[in-house]
Amino acid sequence: MDKEVLLRAFKAAVPNATGTAMSDGCKLSSAPLPGLRKLDMVDACVGTRCLSREVCYHGRVVYAKICTSAALPAANAVLCLVEQEEDGGNDRGCALLHVFNAVASTSRQEDGELLFPPNARVAIKEPLCFSSALQVSSPASVEFLGLARAASAKPLGRLLKEANALLSRGSYVLAELYYTELLDMRAKSGAPTYGVLEKQVFSRRAEARLRLRRYEEAFVDAETATKIPGASDSHHARSLWCKGKSLTALQEHELALPCFRSAVALPDAPPDVSIDLERSRTYLRESRDGEYDITDFVLGRKVEPECSDYFGPLELRMTPDGRGRGVYLTRDVRRGELLIVCNPTAYVKTPRIENADRDLYVELIRSCSTSSRPRYHIYAMADASKMTTVPDLDRFKCNIGRVVVPPGSKVEEVDIERVRRVGHRCGFTTQAGDAWIAGVWASSGFFNHSCTPNASKVCFGRVMFIRAARNMSAGDEVLLSYLEATGSMEPLLLAPLPAREVKCKRLDFECSCKRCVLERTNKDLVASFKFYDRRRGDAQKTLDEVLDLEKRMTARGFSDEEKDCIRAAQVERYSAVCVLKHPELPSAGDYLRILHETAPGNFETLSKMGVLYRAAGCGDESLQLLHEEVAALFGELRREIVDGVINQVIAQATLLDEMR
Repeated sequence: MDKEVLLRAFKAAVPNATGTAMSDGCKLSSAPLPGLRKLDMVDACVGTRCLSREVCYHGRVVYAKICTSAALPAANAVLCLVEQEEDGGNDRGCALLHVFNAVASTSRQEDGELLFPPNARVAIKEPLCFSSALQVSSPASVEFLGLARAASAKPLGRLLKEANALLSRGSYVLAELYYTELLDMRAKSGAPTYGVLEKQVFSRRAEARLRLRRYEEAFVDAETATKIPGASDSHHARSLWCKGKSLTALQEHELALPCFRSAVALPDAPPDVSIDLERSRTYLRESRDGEYDITDFVLGRKVEPECSDYFGPLELRMTPDGRGRGVYLTRDVRRGELLIVCNPTAYVKTPRIENADRDLYVELIRSCSTSSRPRYHIYAMADASKMTTVPDLDRFKCNIGRVVVPPGSKVEEVDIERVRRVGHRCGFTTQAGDAWIAGVWASSGFFNHSCTPNASKVCFGRVMFIRAARNMSAGDEVLLSYLEATGSMEPLLLAPLPAREVKCKRLDFECSCKRCVLERTNKDLVASFKFYDRRRGDAQKTLDEVLDLEKRMTARGFSDEEKDCIRAAQVERYSAVCVLKHPELPSAGDYLRILHETAPGNFETLSKMGVLYRAAGCGDESLQLLHEEVAALFGELRREIVDGVINQVIAQATLLDEMR
């Protein structure tokens, strides 16, 4: 418990944290502070030493101040040296605190002090303790209470100057604590009304909270600042800007636009407010009408769009067959029509795939800890299998006309297990150049899976677009494929049943779509088929296998639709033999139709169709199928753009085949 000894231990631990790991005994949820009983740090540490084992203090809280801290990126943790403050002002007892799931693997060591700054008073909720070390499972278990006594004793003018300096250099957590201390000091002084000083402090605290992604709290502060007299000063313009930015982040573009419009008219407006005004106009049009110009992204000229969310003609309701909740159309839609556009609830980029899942958990926890909107989204997805009712769709839509501000604006609980369920079930990982990206898009988590989907899912950078992949009618359930390429796994929608079942098992469900049921009850049809390698395949043997399969399907009385389901799962074999124009087999044009009708709106489908189209020299009817497949993925585009997409797909698929 000696501070100097622990400080040396802190300095020794920071450079190499590869052996640091969260204990299995650590509590995986954060309790609300009210109701927790105070725990003396010395008693906790001495008690565990006497017991010679770690103890998780359920229902207890340690009050302390942070002395120093540093990020441990290899462990996704922050290590803090914390010191207990006694009521009389004397320091008594200190410990090393590990806060897990706090930073990404790409963080810098100094990021620890930005997140857990020195001189902050904190409540460490339900810690696990052993000897002189404390552990908590997430930053949500460390609640900031204010400034340490030495810092809060400074004169008001000096506090304000230091707070502004902290905000300017990006120390947003500490700046927010300084501004809160200033407001508390003014409240204690008995001032009857808010004045210019309070207007400045509320405005600056709104900006700090905006940078911390605490959007509801930033909105409340900015709203308060705009109502304090002094409309001509720069703080009013900045308050309007902060209010508009908070509303934009909360997808309230109708409310955000007037804020930017008012701010840009003031002489001391922030420098980029005119850009935000134009962007807000675009976001409002996108969120209302679903009008997005994605030409540059389709052709690869741009990769990171900035756009609003959009929620189309959809409703959530429980499925009639007991599978849980599902997404249903409220009107007829045509192929390519936009159904949903969503920005990620959590999104990370890392150079190493083994860090992607852990970094995604960190980002999901941060999203839960900072704003009620993403927290509602994450928990709605986490509890999907247990729900007997559907969540409130207004919490997912844009422009509902209000901001949902939770009481006290504090997050009451972050449940690590629920967050992990979301990351496991709804997380999407893929390679982008030399890096790996992982993300969770909340609205996409509502759609059920099918191996014969009727909707497509495309990501441009951080933004996901979901479209109708077929013409559909009001009341139809909208179904996506979960079998896209993720991590190191190849796309599997056109794979045989065993490969698809492996992926579904990883996601903890068994697919019961008509295609899977058909293949499951007729496994013997392809039981003798081995892995097919086009480069080494025996053409005559492959032809004999496919002809035999066709005869057995006919003998069992399969309909044309059932035959097509089996044929689509043997895409490599059929692609190799359909160009031979055998009278008993589907032609290349027929097989293009089979792929398009079985698995539309899928990059794998478009790639296979493009290669087959080029190899077989199909006619205009087959080219039209390719155009329809592009529309299923990207919507209706100009003819020259569609042709460009098809040429790109064929070139990429050909290059990939040659590399294999």
